[in-house]
Amino acid sequence: MKKVNWVLVSLLGMIIGTWFIISILQPPVWVGHSADKSWTTTYEVEHSLKETWKGMVFWNGEHEVIITEVELSRNGNAIHGWEKNEHISSKGEYMYLSLGEAENNRDDELRLTIHWRDESGNYEEQIELSPKTRYLIVPRLN
Repeated sequence: MKKVNWVLVSLLGMIIGTWFIISILQPPVWVGHSADKSWTTTYEVEHSLKETWKGMVFWNGEHEVIITEVELSRNGNAIHGWEKNEHISSKGEYMYLSLGEAENNRDDELRLTIHWRDESGNYEEQIELSPKTRYLIVPRLN
């Protein structure tokens, strides 16, 4: 009986250890927030067959705003951007990017610039993104 328990514990430990190792070898999630925490952003792989990367921006304010321009840059060079009027409601989110380009280099400097406006005026936010290691990734079945 004790041998069966030892085998089950060992097997469970090997499964969790393998899951951990596979998870930390995956590309990081890039996250950031504005200085006043009114904006939060993520840039991560969608785990599709094409390994598309998705950029999301979250508005944490209490009133509706309009995003007029977004630019994502790597090491000072723009890699994606658009200009349009996108309405974001209170506590809303918006997908600003979907690319097939991986961001595996943790030494890169990623910056998201958001131009937005509300009834009070026009604003610009600069958000530095930093890589976050994922330790136990739950597989997504798309």
